[in-house]
Order: sequence, then structure tokens, then C-alpha cells
Amino acid sequence: MQVGGAVGLAITGVIADQVTQKEAKKLGVDFDPRQPESVQAPMEAMLKGYRAAQWLSFAFCMVSLVLVVVFLHGIGKVGKSPKAAAAQAEAQKVPDVETGSTRTMTGAQQVKEEQA
Repeated sequence: MQVGGAVGLAITGVIADQVTQKEAKKLGVDFDPRQPESVQAPMEAMLKGYRAAQWLSFAFCMVSLVLVVVFLHGIGKVGKSPKAAAAQAEAQKVPDVETGSTRTMTGAQQVKEEQA
């Protein structure tokens, strides 16, 4: 997470600077983001640079979403093995005297029965 944030920030910063510099040149301003004594970039150029960086961030998010959907599609519940889930479901089954079959007990029913 830390590395991804650092790399993403570095890439979006470079994109914002490059687009701002290109747009400033179109407006006739010689702006170089690497020179601190350079003239200030026009607001329109900076806005386009920031907008390009935000679209890149959005693209990263969409790529991440696609990767999650494709690769984690059939993962199931995390932290619960199928055997443990089956054993827990079996433990919650109780005989139903009215119908002669078994039914599954809810957590609230189990608490009431334990208190009795």
C-alpha cells in the first residue's frame, strides 16, 4: 500500500508537471517546473495538468477494479474454511418435534435455549 501510493503520487506529479508545461507553452508562457525561479504557470495550464493527473488516478482505479473482479471472482468468504462452515451449520440443526424434521436454529434461539 505504501509503495503503491508513493509510486502513484510520483507518476501523477510528473504527468501534472508535463501537461502544465505543455499547456503553458501553448499560452505563450515559458514555464519550467524544475526551476524554482521560473515564472508562475497560468491557472488554465495548471488546471489542465491537475485534471490530467486526476484522470490518470481514475484510470489506475478502474484497472484495479478490473483486476479484482477477474482474479478474485471465485474466492468465496475469507477466513472461514468450508469444513468449519459445514460443521457450524450442522451444529445449529435441531429436531423439530412438530414436523418430525430438522431445522436450523438462529443465534437468538440458541441463546434463549442456553439460558433455559
